[in-house]
Amino acid sequence: MDNSHSGMTLQINHAETQRNAARDFHEMRASLSIKAFLALTPQAEIDRLTLENRGRLFRHRFGFDAPRRHVRAQVLALQEQFEYTDRDIRWLKYSGQLRVTRDEAKLQPSRLMSIAGMFQLAIVVMVGLLCVARISFSPSSLWKQTLGEWAVLAICFGAAWWLNELHLEPWRLVRHVKKSHCN
Repeated sequence: MDNSHSGMTLQINHAETQRNAARDFHEMRASLSIKAFLALTPQAEIDRLTLENRGRLFRHRFGFDAPRRHVRAQVLALQEQFEYTDRDIRWLKYSGQLRVTRDEAKLQPSRLMSIAGMFQLAIVVMVGLLCVARISFSPSSLWKQTLGEWAVLAICFGAAWWLNELHLEPWRLVRHVKKSHCN
């Protein structure tokens, strides 16, 4: 775009290798959101930026902080070594299977967490079945019983999904890692 009145030229370069600035140029990366940036940027670039920007991108990717660069590097090394996704790392941390301190990040498998998850899941299923039985034998009209049963089942299903994500799935990921190291 050339504006002959002011003598200024505006160039917009979209290609990664194209650099045709006439005089002063300011380069910036404009992204609509962090999710769009993570979805569209190559993995090597994301990993490089995750290490360099003092944890802000790390927090967006994994949902927790790792203040030191070498700890962020250890998390990325675990992710690369065991082919975990960002979501896997997040749930491993939430479940306690991934221990991140100020000085290190390491997998810390705990069978107790999966046992606790199975126990909690059994309680949710038992309470849900008792509630559905109680509702089905109540003197309410059929539509109220059906609505109540579906509401209880939806709550139980949500709780079971959450318990699976928090306790059981992270244990499966870590157990797979333990098996691959033993062979």
